Amino acid sequence: MVFMQQLKTAKKQRVDAVDVVTKRRNNVIDNLVEQKAVLQGDLAGEEYTVQKYVWVADDEGNKQRVQRNKHIRRWYWQQDGEWLLQLRYGVKQLDLGKGTNTVVAKTGEQLAQDIDSCVKAVEAGELDKAIELVATR
Repeated sequence: MVFMQQLKTAKKQRVDAVDVVTKRRNNVIDNLVEQKAVLQGDLAGEEYTVQKYVWVADDEGNKQRVQRNKHIRRWYWQQDGEWLLQLRYGVKQLDLGKGTNTVVAKTGEQLAQDIDSCVKAVEAGELDKAIELVATR
């Protein structure tokens, strides 16, 4: 105990730097930014790709880390001459209020602007209840 007496000690609890609500908001915002990048690639006629690392076993059973394209599921689509977007948390749709779940835009450029508005809404906490409802199911 001679060495422990030389140390300054205290009874403390570790506190996470980011709370659960902020983590959920950041998750939705990151996905919205990614959706906008995919949309802009589609509008420009280019393919937007993101690389990720995965571990793959070869024929001998040795694992190697390789780069693969990340599959990005689009939250938007075109239907009846309109661009539609459903916000999601994980694989579940978010309720956008008044029983609606889809953002409607006339053009792809307008949809990109609407995605920016959605990011601002999430940052402001306007969708916290919808995110919490889906996340706690």
